[in-house]
Amino acid sequence: MESTKHPGARWDGIPSLRDLLAVVFKHKLGSAILFLIIVSVVTTITYVRPFMYRASSKILIKFERDEVPLSRTSQVSRPILTMRSAEEDIRTEMEILSSKHLIEAVVNRLASDLSGSGHPEPTTFWARTRSQIAKIMGTAFQGILQVGYRLGLMRELTPTESLLRSVQQNLEIEAIGDSNVIRISYSSSRPDLCAKVVNTMTELYLEQHLNVHKTPRAQEFFTEQKTLWEERLGAQEKEILEFREKWSLSSIELERGTLLESISTAMMENDRLQAEIEDAEERRDSLKKQMTERTNYIEPDKVSPALLAVDTVYRNLDNERLMTESTLQGLVAKSQLYEKQLQSYRNRLDVLDQNEIQLKGMDRELAIFEDNYKTYCGKLEETRISEALDLERISNVTVIEPAIVPFEPIRIIPFLPTRVLHILAGVIVGLLSALGYAFLTEQMNHTFSSREDVDRMLNIRCLVSIPKE
Repeated sequence: MESTKHPGARWDGIPSLRDLLAVVFKHKLGSAILFLIIVSVVTTITYVRPFMYRASSKILIKFERDEVPLSRTSQVSRPILTMRSAEEDIRTEMEILSSKHLIEAVVNRLASDLSGSGHPEPTTFWARTRSQIAKIMGTAFQGILQVGYRLGLMRELTPTESLLRSVQQNLEIEAIGDSNVIRISYSSSRPDLCAKVVNTMTELYLEQHLNVHKTPRAQEFFTEQKTLWEERLGAQEKEILEFREKWSLSSIELERGTLLESISTAMMENDRLQAEIEDAEERRDSLKKQMTERTNYIEPDKVSPALLAVDTVYRNLDNERLMTESTLQGLVAKSQLYEKQLQSYRNRLDVLDQNEIQLKGMDRELAIFEDNYKTYCGKLEETRISEALDLERISNVTVIEPAIVPFEPIRIIPFLPTRVLHILAGVIVGLLSALGYAFLTEQMNHTFSSREDVDRMLNIRCLVSIPKE
């Protein structure tokens, strides 16, 4: 008896273990075939595909490069190349390592090794069988790719592009933890090729690192600047010397001290003369007063000569007055001379101050020229040493662990061989696929398989069932 039923009503509630096992045994043939197919395919691919090996190299990135003494008389080394921060430098060096230019250089150098198989000719029956199966699978894969090329689904790569893509896919560059160490790894079915690719990349990277961090024409630029500032320094020194000779400036401080001392002396002498002049003026005025009182207040210039001849006292007063006026004139003349000297000294002091200001400005320019000259001399020396280190391939990058030929294939789990792991994975995938096939087939089957199905689905009692022969 067959009849359709509602497709979503297979079990009421949660199915029991017996129901699940019944479904599995009901579709045991299809499940077993699917399981065997999957396990067989995985096992075949596992044994046909060669072992994969991985070689690694470690590079230490130092954040300064020390000056290496180039002669026995060299001074203590000092850092001449300092990077900004660890993270920035690690990222920078990783970008250089993963650059297309560097990978192309590796491919160009190892083109023959990368394009060749590198595997010895199979000698045993099992090895020849594996080789034939691998060729068949490779031919099938190439056929699928050709179909994709013809349909325009993908672009056909040139041999060089294929090698480049293969190297990029198998190459791994990573920073190790929080350290300043970078690890370069390459995976291949050929152990010797793994080490060769990694060591070649490390060698080319060291050259690329030096070229990237080298400043073009640095030594020529610093040489030009050193020569320029050396000429300016010499011209400034000559100008200062000519300026000193023009104004006879051997020592400004000493000359200023001499001028100040001369001014002080002249001022003291002038003050003394002024005091003497005041005394002489007072003496003259006193004599004039005595003479006017003696002549009833007649000015001395209006007194008659007869009086001078008769009055001896008046005549003596007049002679003393004349002598006092003569002395006073001499003192005034001498005071005027000191005034001229003082003015001359002050003028010379003003000129000296102006010359000092000008000379200080020239000295400041000389100091600036000298600092610039020393700076460019130091930069030129650093550049010379840096280029010398570059020629000797000394940089802030050190290969601390070169790649060696691996002797064991890659293992995802250290204690479990790769092929065993793949077969176990195939078994698990086969079991899950077989169970999925059984339950999916049962869900897609819309026929009654037992009297209980009729009673449960249609809610009617089945009186008779006729088995299908």
